[in-house]
Amino acid sequence: RRAANVVVQALNLPPRTREQLYREESERQSYHARRNAQASKSHRKTRRKRLAELGVDPDRIKSIPPKKTQ
Repeated sequence: RRAANVVVQALNLPPRTREQLYREESERQSYHARRNAQASKSHRKTRRKRLAELGVDPDRIKSIPPKKTQ
């Protein structure tokens, strides 16, 4: 939605200003995507730890994706 709003706002602006707005929005989107990915990773790690403490094997639960080794 934010990206679409930027496109609409920039329609009548000079090309240089329009490109700057696009670049800023792209950076903003990337920033939030990185934060969301890190939060997801952290929440997944916490959930797996809590299940392991309860004696539940997280890899055998269908709703939890298997742990990826990197």
